[in-house]
This record gives sequence, structure tokens and C-alpha cells, in this order.
Amino acid sequence: MPPREPGSPVGRLRALLAERLGMAFDDKKEPLLGEILQQRATQHGLTDRGYLDRLTTAWSAELAALAEALTVNETYFFRNIDAARTVVERITRSLAPGGYLFLGHTDTLGPRPEGLTVHHTHGTFYYERLATPRRAPEPVPPARPRLREQALHLLGRERFGEALALLDAVTGAEADRPETWLLRGCLLAARGDTGRAAQLCGRLLERDALYADAHQLLADCHEGDERHDEAQRHHRIAAQLDPPFAMPRLRLGLLARRLGDRRTAEEELDLAVHLLRAETDERVALFGGGFGRSALIALGRAELAAVS
Repeated sequence: MPPREPGSPVGRLRALLAERLGMAFDDKKEPLLGEILQQRATQHGLTDRGYLDRLTTAWSAELAALAEALTVNETYFFRNIDAARTVVERITRSLAPGGYLFLGHTDTLGPRPEGLTVHHTHGTFYYERLATPRRAPEPVPPARPRLREQALHLLGRERFGEALALLDAVTGAEADRPETWLLRGCLLAARGDTGRAAQLCGRLLERDALYADAHQLLADCHEGDERHDEAQRHHRIAAQLDPPFAMPRLRLGLLARRLGDRRTAEEELDLAVHLLRAETDERVALFGGGFGRSALIALGRAELAAVS
């Protein structure tokens, strides 16, 4: 394929990247550059040429976002889970049993990578190669599986009292499952009882400090109580523990915009919009505040447009 002319959109992009960021791409990368250019321009409601014209101005936040999209970094792995899994497998095989892996503060392999155990001390996550393979826990057969499903459905319909009554009827091992506790905490928070919901999160995290959903719920409780620093801390932990988890990214973006941090808001909202497409239905119900997937994506896009 012959290289694009310097005056073409991709040619202009290559020249701009070389001048502003010192980034050089060979001709083989032009299809990728064209695809990303189109994606970024569409994201902002611009034509390719209009986007490039604006990019030549003091649009530093978008320049940073563009550089991130063009490099193999954490957002690449968030959006390409198969690639992340392959990298994790290679890293694990290269470690000696008992060996440790330390990553950058923005990088994570998730809460339970195969063959590794996760440590969290001094605000840092790091990983240890298991000497013997971890045995998968025996599944706990649900005593009355439909009760939790019905309670989750009632949460979506904002019938919180009825949903809590259903959970009260769950007994035995099913009542002690983390997922049951989490749903109860989400229902309490939805009713405005963030104090009891936060206490329940504390109990969950005592049992499993790497439970991303419990950190997310605790962050939502802190956010509701206007404890922004604690909310951001637990949102970030949830996002680190489970990179494809969209909800902490959305909340971090919305909170950053509320606090006037436009650059962080733009970065987090841009990532959230991408991740929301693959978010699980259950997490949308638990953490979406009554909004469905489409409404959350629309919210993310509207807020992103406001800070871009």
C-alpha cells in the first residue's frame, strides 16, 4: 500500500504526532492511524479534518488521550481481554515458584490471576507465583436460587423494601455468599442507608480484601456521604482489581468533573463509555443507579462532550 500524501488526514496526523509528541509511525501503521483518527473524531462529533484542525490548538487533554489510544498501554488491555490473558500466562510461566511480580501503579492483572496470588500492602498491589496450583473452591449450591434473582429484579424496579424482604428469606449457605451480601448492601444504599451498607462492605472486605464489587459499593456509599477522597480511593481500587469493570471508571469520571478536574474526567469517561458496552447486566443493575446500559452510555458521552 503506498504511503498517504502529507496533506491527507492520516498524513497530517503523522506529522502532528511527530511534531507535538515525537511519535513516529511507519507506513504499515497507517490503517491503524486512520481507524483511531476516525474513532476520536466521531467521539467528539467532528470530521477527520475538523478534528485535526482542533488538535493543532491547545487541546492538551485530547492530545494525551490520543497518545494513549495509539500506544500499547493499560487501555489496550482493558479493551483487548484476550491479549491481556496471553500476557498474564507468559508472565506467570516466566516466574519461579514463590517469585514476585511488581507492576506500575496504574497496571493490574485483576484480583485472581491464574497461577498467581495477589498481595495488597502499603497501597500497592503485587503478585506472587504459587508453588502449587490453586484449587478452585467448591461451588456452593444455591438453596433457593430464584430468590436472589427476584430481589435483583426488584432492585431494578426500585422496590427496595420488597427485595430486602426476599433476601431475608434466603437461608443456609446461600445467605452467606458474598453475592447475597453485596446485593443487600446495594439495596440498603439505594434506600439511603449508606451507613449500614458501608458496614456490610467492611465485613465483606474483611473476608476478601480483593473483592472489587465491595470496594465499588463502599465508594458509592462514601460518595453519597460527600467523602470524596475516600470515594475516589475505593473507586480506583475497584478499577485496579478488575480492569474491565466499567462502573468505577464512570463514577471516577463523573466525580472528577464535579470537582473540576477536567483532564481526569475526560480520561475516565472516555474509558467508561468503551467498557460499558461489555459490562455485565448484573453490575449495571447493582451500580447503575436505576439506569440501564444505554442510558449510562449516553450519560457518559454527554459528560465527556462537556469536558472535551
